[in-house]
Amino acid sequence: MHELTEPDAILGQFELICADAISVFLTDNVAKYGSSEYLASLYSALLKSDEFHETRIRVISIPDTELGSEFIDQFLGSFDGKHEIMTVPFKKAKYMIQCGKKIGAEICIVADSNP
Repeated sequence: MHELTEPDAILGQFELICADAISVFLTDNVAKYGSSEYLASLYSALLKSDEFHETRIRVISIPDTELGSEFIDQFLGSFDGKHEIMTVPFKKAKYMIQCGKKIGAEICIVADSNP
């Protein structure tokens, strides 16, 4: 148990989803006292959540600025400037769209992939 504060846990989840890693943080009591059957059931239910549903997004443009470079590093690793379609967890797609709007990037969810 790491006894993270809620803000630290939220930041950790953000950093992990940016790297396409699905994560779930549990309270110390749930992790410590939850039976293995309960935890297995909980993890199974969470993995079926819309937040982790595979979602296709189109990256249309990212500004050629320092913020654009930081966005690429945070979410993509690389970007060749072409319209790129990729599959990411829905939670990551939401973050990419939100953060992208703030820097002037154009990213949209491909219509046939909504959870």
